[in-house]
Amino acid sequence: MTAQDPPVDVVNVGGRADFQRTAIRRARAGQLHAAQSAIGFSQSATANTRFSAIGASVGANTDIQKSAAVITGGGSVTIKNSAAQWVVGGNIEANNVATIALIGASVKGNVRTLMGTRSAIAFGVALGFSGLIARLVRRFL
Repeated sequence: MTAQDPPVDVVNVGGRADFQRTAIRRARAGQLHAAQSAIGFSQSATANTRFSAIGASVGANTDIQKSAAVITGGGSVTIKNSAAQWVVGGNIEANNVATIALIGASVKGNVRTLMGTRSAIAFGVALGFSGLIARLVRRFL
C-alpha cells in the first residue's frame, strides 16, 4: 500500500504498508515504512520511519531515523538523530538521541536523557513522600 493522499483515519494491512507524506491516525501492519509522515499510533512487527512525527510506535523491531516520537517501544529499538519523550525496549541502540526517559535492558550508543533509572526512582519516591505530607497537613488543618 502506498499513499500520498489526505489524512487517513485507520489503516490495517496484513503485509507491508508504505507511506510517504501522509497523515495517519492509526496504522497496523506487518511491516510499516513511513517517510515524511505523521502517525498517531502505529503497531507492527517491523516499523521503519524516516523524517516523521510519531505519537506512539509499538513493534517487535522499531527503527526511527531523523524523526520525533512521543512513545517508542519494542523488543529491539534503533533510534538515530531523533528525539523521543519515552523510549522503552529490550535492546535499544541509539545515536544522537534526546529523550526524557529511557527504559531498556540493554542500551548502546549516545543518548541524552533528562531522567534515567536512578532519577526516575528518586522522582517517584519524592512524589510519593510529598503526597503523604500533603495529606497529613490537610488532615490536621
